[in-house]
Amino acid sequence: TREEIDAADSPPSADNSQGKSEMTKKRKAGEERKQKKKTKGGIKTPKTKAKKTAVVTPGLPKVTNDEIMDIADEISPLFGQYNVMEHAEAWHLLQAKFGLTCKNEKYYFPFQEKPVATTLANLRKDLCAYGLPQATERLSLDEKINIARWVRYTHVAGMADGQCINPDDFGTPIMKFMDGWAILRDQFGCRYSSGKYTIPTSLTGETKKVIDSNTIEVEKHFARFGMQCISDDNDDSKLSKKDRLSLDIYFASPLLSVLDTFERIDMGCGNGGHSTSRRRRRNTVQSYAEP
Repeated sequence: TREEIDAADSPPSADNSQGKSEMTKKRKAGEERKQKKKTKGGIKTPKTKAKKTAVVTPGLPKVTNDEIMDIADEISPLFGQYNVMEHAEAWHLLQAKFGLTCKNEKYYFPFQEKPVATTLANLRKDLCAYGLPQATERLSLDEKINIARWVRYTHVAGMADGQCINPDDFGTPIMKFMDGWAILRDQFGCRYSSGKYTIPTSLTGETKKVIDSNTIEVEKHFARFGMQCISDDNDDSKLSKKDRLSLDIYFASPLLSVLDTFERIDMGCGNGGHSTSRRRRRNTVQSYAEP
């Protein structure tokens, strides 16, 4: 009967004479059955609105994800004019915010006895290839954009000290990896075959680097070391000056998920390095066979 079921579901009473009435026990049993039905499929957690989290980058105060995205965009904006930092200004920032020093024409990272470079130009190449060290002071967003741009543009051909770049300076836009790869493949000896990218690392093509079928590693290589298969003075006239600038700046400023200038790469870990951010203006980089 209903009463028997209710009694069976109810916890036994130690002392009926001092216990609650049968009606109370039945009501309690009914409440317990309702609770079991609610939790039968698992406990439900109330939904809460997602909070906007802050991303912490070495040398930078807490900023939102939107601000981090803006930094990535501003290193190589699509529209408007911008200036690349002057060498003297960049060195002053490296001293003030990263603790670098120069003694007897040798450049040092903080707390290191071995020099990184013997010229500012070679220091810039090292930072481009392996990234900035940990900042010793916090940088403003503008400082972060400017020093990242100065480092990343190391291998942009024909770049004057403190050059102002205008939209009119660019040739055919390079908007995705295959736009740039097609030029390198058709005119400068880069190849894709059997699931591997082969990239000449000299003008003669005698030395080459082979990369597995992964566009991330190809973009990372060009960003770190430049396109060594193209002459800096572009004397072979295969590219106009404007098209060369479009190609150089595209590969010089990859997605932050490909290469983060503020994350120092261990020289002993090859193509190591990792960063987490994204950019609106490019498609997601992925592994794929060349069409």
